[in-house]
Amino acid sequence: MQMNSIEYDLGPNERLYFLHIQKTAGTTFYFTLDEKFDPEQICPARFWRQFLRLAREDGKRLRQYRLFRGHFGCSIPQFFKRPTACVTVLRDPIKRSISHFQHIAREPKDRRHKLVKAHDMDLAAFAEHPETRLAILNLQTRSIAFDLGFKELKKIRRFAAQGVIGTLQPERSDDELLAIAKQRLDNFPFVGIVERFQDSLFLLSYVFGWYPIRQTRQLNKAPDRKASPALSPEVMETLTNLNQLDIQLYHHAKEQFDHRYTCMVTDLWQRYGDRPSDPVPDTVDDDTLFAWLQLHYESRMNQRTTQKLHTIDFPFSKALAGTGWHLREGAGSGWHLPSGLTEGGTPFRWTGPETTSIIDLPLASDADLTIKLCIINAAASDILDSLTLTANGHLVELETVLKQGTLAIIYGTLAKELLMGDRAFTRLAFSVNRTTTSSVGTSDQRLVGLAFHRLQIFPDSVEMVDEDFAHYVFPTNDMQWVQVADFVATYVQLREKVVAPGEFSKRFPKQFRSQTLPFSEKPDLNWVILHKGLLPSMDLPSLRWALSKMKPVFRNDVFIVLSNRSDVPRSHRLMQDWFLIQIQVWLTQLENQNLLPSPTRNALFQASKVLGKAINKWSNR
Repeated sequence: MQMNSIEYDLGPNERLYFLHIQKTAGTTFYFTLDEKFDPEQICPARFWRQFLRLAREDGKRLRQYRLFRGHFGCSIPQFFKRPTACVTVLRDPIKRSISHFQHIAREPKDRRHKLVKAHDMDLAAFAEHPETRLAILNLQTRSIAFDLGFKELKKIRRFAAQGVIGTLQPERSDDELLAIAKQRLDNFPFVGIVERFQDSLFLLSYVFGWYPIRQTRQLNKAPDRKASPALSPEVMETLTNLNQLDIQLYHHAKEQFDHRYTCMVTDLWQRYGDRPSDPVPDTVDDDTLFAWLQLHYESRMNQRTTQKLHTIDFPFSKALAGTGWHLREGAGSGWHLPSGLTEGGTPFRWTGPETTSIIDLPLASDADLTIKLCIINAAASDILDSLTLTANGHLVELETVLKQGTLAIIYGTLAKELLMGDRAFTRLAFSVNRTTTSSVGTSDQRLVGLAFHRLQIFPDSVEMVDEDFAHYVFPTNDMQWVQVADFVATYVQLREKVVAPGEFSKRFPKQFRSQTLPFSEKPDLNWVILHKGLLPSMDLPSLRWALSKMKPVFRNDVFIVLSNRSDVPRSHRLMQDWFLIQIQVWLTQLENQNLLPSPTRNALFQASKVLGKAINKWSNR
């Protein structure tokens, strides 16, 4: 597919910089771009004080980032030798000025808030005061025209505290500032318009060949309030005079946006429309445009040189190609998160708000692959139980091998036949029966389903490292645990399943199945590692099945191991443990049927221990 003149492919060494102008829906746009980069690729600084400190203290680290976003004007490209693609979003200057005043009036952290409150400023006074008026005075034009480098910035007194707003660059006339800003907008790969925000997200998706973006969240949005009173003619005249350059720049940006949007719709119509030879329709609804952009994204993905992989280790903090996911949370999620979301701890993403969540991965199709999922939370237990997975539209059978509350480890097999297709990627679609709010009584009212922590895909020949996969640590210093693990490891075969406590998932990641899940008559089940103190937590029908189908082959003070393998040598002194387990299962069954009080069951079990020792002594004569 030949690229349209307005399409843009970021090079592997190219940076992307979002020039954020205050009160232009910037926070929502921040996270829209953040989703396209890994956390370690994103510069955390978004204000000059943070950026200059980072430039002084760790210039090497600064040069490694690929995404920058903040109130830096056009200075960011001056700091680097490698190319930098700049994008921005503009807003109607009068609306932006009013919004900026209202933000400062209600935000105590803003340095001008005290001044506004001390003088009881209204918008008219705010626009006239020599310090606060800079928040209005052609801010969009000045931001885009601002381009001082590191050496020049160091010479400006208090610049780190005031930033672009406090720097007028008086050596440039108004005509020069406007001409520079217009020329830069023409050279930016993308310029969005707040008043057409969803159209802007679609155009952004088209330009960079990303999965189409829907406006499902509004971050840092001003609290709901009554409509602002109509501006008096005098205030309107003041705001208009202060925004003469911005008004011209905004009209220029809207014309540019209209042209690029028309180019996009025309190209998509001609490629994917029902009757591409017909004239382009005057309007195209969002759902149709979204469908076209999905096809366009797939074509752009097929164009790119992407190595198909047999092995993928994907923490859900990473950049994600797909849809139906909320923002990354946990460690490394970014410089801040909206109210109600968490920073620190295990990284994850919630599925939602839709019931199907898609991720596209470049998988090789010449061999069967295993997929392993770690889910660390669920909005409800039925949602976790309802999870299904399709690969390129084909259902993948899943098996839950560990479940502890709302934590689950789930396996599936991606048959090579499911991975074949014309696309450069495999589409994995995770579906649940519903989504709901996860936090009652908080401001977080998002519709969510499951919290995915990690995904691994690998062939049988690869042993994946899974240190973060399950919240268990194998007790390597406890010889009772080490002995039983070493014994089973000596004889277990690759495709055999091992039922055991969760800690053994670290020693047998490919064979493991949790003892807390039902396992009777599971295929390829050859081993059951019984922790003597955890028998009450096991599924009784499964345990009875294991005792009837398998024989004890190993024991120590903590464990007894069952196997149906006839070629495994048996250790000594098994009869006592075998007898005690049979007795405990029988007594627990009577207790569950309300036929035996708990104190009586405990007394009988203690008595069985004495009898078991006698039997063991007799069997070892």
